[in-house]
Amino acid sequence: MLAQSRAVIALSDDAARFFRSQSDNVKTVRIPNFGPVSDLSRRSSGAAENRFGWVYVGRLTPEKNVMWLAEYAQHLAEPLTIVGGGPLTNEVGLLASQSGGSVEFVGQKTEAEVEDILLGARGIVVPSLWAEGVPTVALKALALGCPVLVSNACSAATELTKRGAGIVFDPGCDVNDPKSLAVGAMEVRSRQAIYSNRARQLFEEDFSPEVWRQRISELYTECFI
Repeated sequence: MLAQSRAVIALSDDAARFFRSQSDNVKTVRIPNFGPVSDLSRRSSGAAENRFGWVYVGRLTPEKNVMWLAEYAQHLAEPLTIVGGGPLTNEVGLLASQSGGSVEFVGQKTEAEVEDILLGARGIVVPSLWAEGVPTVALKALALGCPVLVSNACSAATELTKRGAGIVFDPGCDVNDPKSLAVGAMEVRSRQAIYSNRARQLFEEDFSPEVWRQRISELYTECFI
């Protein structure tokens, strides 16, 4: 099938490298998914000086590493809000109730409510233990000027933090290690406006619907016209 294709669309740099390694004769183009935002005018809101705390949005499952994050939140200086549901709902809720205020568990929220939370947060934390692709909620965060702090286990870590738009951290290192989430969070806090602006810019340049349409149109024109 690959040999008969005119082109391969890869959603990430890692995927593009894999397909190129399989065939030198087929054109491989990286065109990542775009990130929708319900109200695009909200991209410019969420002033850096009004941002406070961190947020996790997603399924509450072991591979998402959410329990580690909830326990780690005491090292983040500002509270962590956990949004979502799943098999670990009860465990996360119990840990939050015993966290002394370092964790707030709010359960599942509507898309608009999630956007409100992202607009007010310093950054979104993606602590996954597995090499997932580009989480849609991470793209939404970038669009809203909410920097991404992402585990180095995530295959999209580099793409979500390009051009200084976020932080890649190692969940396995000591809290004082330069590669730790705590040190990364401190860096974002110290230069919030810069990171928020870079996050919006990365979305506009790499993950916006407009850029996606342009890339797809150019590829289709090259292959079929």
